[in-house]
Amino acid sequence: MDSKEKNFNSKDMKRIFYLVTIVLVIALTILSFLIPIKYIQWNFFEKFDMVLYAIIVLIPLVIIAIFGTKSILRNFTKKKVALTYFYLALVCIYVFALIYVTWETGDYTRFLSKWYAYYENNSLKDSLYEIVDVSNYTPAYNYLLIIMAKIGFTDLYGIKLITYAFSFLLAYAVAKIVSSIKKTNFNYLVFITTMILPMVLIEYTAWGQCDAIYTSFAMLAFYFALNKKSKLSFLFLGISFAFKLQFLFIVPILFVMLIIKDENGEHYLKWKDIWIVPLMYAINLVPAFAGRSVLDLILVYFSQSAQDNRLAGDCANICEIYMLFDVDGIAKTILMILHILLTAVVLTLLLIFTFKRYKAKGLTKNDLVYIAMLFAFSMVFFMPKMLDRFYFIALMLSVINAFVNPTRLNTLIAGCMNTAVWVGVCHSYIKILHTGISFKICMTIAIIINFVTFALLIYNTIKNYKIDKQHTKNENKISYDNIQELN
Repeated sequence: MDSKEKNFNSKDMKRIFYLVTIVLVIALTILSFLIPIKYIQWNFFEKFDMVLYAIIVLIPLVIIAIFGTKSILRNFTKKKVALTYFYLALVCIYVFALIYVTWETGDYTRFLSKWYAYYENNSLKDSLYEIVDVSNYTPAYNYLLIIMAKIGFTDLYGIKLITYAFSFLLAYAVAKIVSSIKKTNFNYLVFITTMILPMVLIEYTAWGQCDAIYTSFAMLAFYFALNKKSKLSFLFLGISFAFKLQFLFIVPILFVMLIIKDENGEHYLKWKDIWIVPLMYAINLVPAFAGRSVLDLILVYFSQSAQDNRLAGDCANICEIYMLFDVDGIAKTILMILHILLTAVVLTLLLIFTFKRYKAKGLTKNDLVYIAMLFAFSMVFFMPKMLDRFYFIALMLSVINAFVNPTRLNTLIAGCMNTAVWVGVCHSYIKILHTGISFKICMTIAIIINFVTFALLIYNTIKNYKIDKQHTKNENKISYDNIQELN
């Protein structure tokens, strides 16, 4: 086994175990002791749909268990610890997937179930033609709903199976990025850590939303960008775009990678391949384009945004502070404009700082992961009209960063980010805190944690820049001294 891999699997994994332990203790404590029994509504032996769902959920877990066990036995030094964590995580996934499968969120009752019912009761032709009228999501996600409806799955199970399947793809993409940067074999502990992050766990067990879908493709776009496969990167970015406008949270780092070069003087991405992104979105529209206006299909992104006129949607960011004090009317409009401008200023400053650092030293893949996380988090933290789920890309990048840059500070950043989102969503979606703790208290705690997270991100960025600058000075001094000796 390679010495680098051995070092990664033993020493570096310690800190990620601490991160996972902290986050899981918080999540599992809340879920184990604060869920009223009335929310567990199914009887396993009386519902065929539940049995079928349980079998389908189990199959990929068994496959992962087989290959993961082989990988851990072959590559990891502390096999017993790694295997114990691995199997506990698999059990956790299975149990929570079954417990929460009957959980009906507001989005499900108001929107998803109605869309699904239409696709069940109408022909494929009518379903495709009426996509824009039936749903305010992009055609790509509705194609998946149509497939599940035509197969015959009950709506709730079909919707959650889609999210469950793409959560595996997301975990795979995260593990591939880490393994690629660390130059190790595929790391099943990274994979399983991603699957049990509170936000991801809630996504495929309770919410049944599509955040795991667009995020998985965004992570694949980033993976191929890091490996200088420009066409594949833009292809997956285009697919991510076809599902959700929130693909934009990965765009700043890809823009940076269009401009900079690696240590060998090669560009990560090529400008001539950008056309693939709009092409993939156009392909997404084709099946639904049956006499419909192209404009109707394109404007579906904006119709969803227009339906929610809140300044923030239960998201632990700066704009949510105003929501806690019921800011409305003209003040809300002014604040929205100001925060859009503020976000633009923050992103511009971060871009300038990034290119300044690149000119001083160059940027490694580890640096690019950290910068990607900084951009993704900052955009959601400052922008108006954000939802708690929009931190999804930032959370995945925080876990990747904790693995590839395993310092105490990076582990703390990942822990803070995941904990803040978890505290924030307790009331907004799952509503499991029936202990008299108000939504405002939960959200205030989450916002404070995210303020701390942003401060840590900026502190770490400045610290790394100073270290790079000092390193460059030392190198220049050594070079100068060598020239003087030669003279």
